[in-house]
Amino acid sequence: MEAIQVPFKRFDYLQEKVIDPGYCHSCGACATFCNRVVMEKVPKLVGGCPFQGSTYFENTCVCYGHCPMVSTVDPKHVFGRPAEDEYLGHYRGIKAARSKDETILKNAQDGGAVTTILKAALDAGVIDAAITVCRDDQWRPAPKLVTSSRELKRTCGSTYAPAPVINLLGKVSREKTAGKNTIGAIAVVGMPCQIQALRNFEYGLLYNNGLSPTSELKIYAISLFCEGIYDYDRLLPMLNTDITKVRKMDIKGKLMVHSDEIFCIPLKRVRAAMLDACLVCRDFAGELADISVGSIGSPQGWSTMVLRSGRGTELLRDADIADQLQMTDEVDLAAVKDAAARKKERVMEEIRRRRAQGIPLPPVLEGVV
Repeated sequence: MEAIQVPFKRFDYLQEKVIDPGYCHSCGACATFCNRVVMEKVPKLVGGCPFQGSTYFENTCVCYGHCPMVSTVDPKHVFGRPAEDEYLGHYRGIKAARSKDETILKNAQDGGAVTTILKAALDAGVIDAAITVCRDDQWRPAPKLVTSSRELKRTCGSTYAPAPVINLLGKVSREKTAGKNTIGAIAVVGMPCQIQALRNFEYGLLYNNGLSPTSELKIYAISLFCEGIYDYDRLLPMLNTDITKVRKMDIKGKLMVHSDEIFCIPLKRVRAAMLDACLVCRDFAGELADISVGSIGSPQGWSTMVLRSGRGTELLRDADIADQLQMTDEVDLAAVKDAAARKKERVMEEIRRRRAQGIPLPPVLEGVV
């Protein structure tokens, strides 16, 4: 009997299944372990795939296998057990938090929890570096490696456009392996899709083949709550303002733009600028992170902080965060779950609509009904 030919899943497969249909998050996971993949607005292959016809990792190249729109890690690999909550995933506790540092609060998105955690951890030597996102005066985002708390000011606040955070994490990991840096512990701040890619990086193809890329790199994953992010070039004209004067953007039922004055844009109006990948992503609260942070469920000027793992709790304890954050258990848990439920329901409707119309879906959604 003739042997079954299994397709070799290289970059061309990623191009066909994820990039061309518009499902790329631009997280940079595909470029992490291959110098032939370069990050532009979307990934590009330069010079051809070096593994043509190979049985590399059971017919799957790392560019394909680490993409969060191709596969995602079972929560029990991260937390030791399946997710208990259908809307929020696994969590140990939820608190409202607010920085005690007025300088951080002045520039923060809400309560400054993420910046305060990073500052405390860097100052205490719990982490050697952090990867977060900065922006220029045009609000164009870029991932940034921060090695001292003095560098955090430029990374405060949310930027609602994609940045290849995981590509930068891969660079740090490769340089460590080559002896070009001494980073032993790092915090990574990202959107839920980027945290999914991070977990693929930790527990994915290399891990399953006995080669953990992070065996000597301790990673703390911090996710932001996410309703979706936007294509920069499509969103900018919709703002109809001088982008250089915008101090802050926020999503609280509508897109709020803080410039010379605060003006609000209905989310329905800017939906056309949302990444297509976000329209089929069900994760609101960063369910695979060690800590997830957002504003829903807490009073104005505070952050909601979802503690998910022992590593997340360890980060707060070892950074002695109690001296730098005000924390309370007074969180509207129902509001957080409701936001997560609404996103899941909205996305499931979209998935069913696309399936009914014969619109291709990304591989990660195979079997989702």
